[in-house]
Order: sequence, then C-alpha cells, then structure tokens
Amino acid sequence: LSDPEVIATYKALIGGVNTNQHISELFYTAGSRRGRKILSDFLTTQQKYPISTACAEKVSILFFSALKGEFHIKNLLGLDTQDDAKQFSQHVDQVVEWVMLCLKHESSKEAALNT
Repeated sequence: LSDPEVIATYKALIGGVNTNQHISELFYTAGSRRGRKILSDFLTTQQKYPISTACAEKVSILFFSALKGEFHIKNLLGLDTQDDAKQFSQHVDQVVEWVMLCLKHESSKEAALNT
C-alpha cells in the first residue's frame, strides 16, 4: 500500500483513465481482482469457517477495502504516512480480527440455512 512504485502506477492510471481504458482494465485484473480471487479461493477451501463462493467473494472485497482504508488514499494524495507505520500494523491486525469475526458469522448463518 505504500510502495512508491505502486503509488506512482496508481496515480498514472488514475490520470489516464479517460484516455486508455484498456490499460486500466489490465491493471485492475492483474492487481485488485487477482488479489480478491486468491483470497476468495482460499476462504472457500479453509475448513474452520466454511462459506460459499459468493460469500467468500464478498468477504474478500470487505478485507481489501478495509485494509486499504485511509492509508491508501493518503498515499495516493501524496500525504505523509511515514509516522503511520505502527498505526498501519495495528490497523492490519484489527482488519484481520474483523474479517475473522465476519467469516465466523457468515459461516454460522450459512450453516443454519442449510440445516
């Protein structure tokens, strides 16, 4: 989220989104969509909290959206995030905790519907 090359790439794509839609689609497919697919596939195969593919896709979107949050937008806007390293680590821990709670809840809901 804070790699200068990634930030520069995001900025370049955002600046050129109206002129080269194909490049934007390639970047999205190779980045965001791919990351969500990897997480979603993992979530459907883990055994502790079984969930459907549709639910896994939603949870993966939730995870990445919550993970990026303020840190991503601050980086895109060129705002200083150097002092945020410790806060970011705490943020990651909190997001994982929230997603695990969500995963547990959704697994319980789906199990109740299937009984």
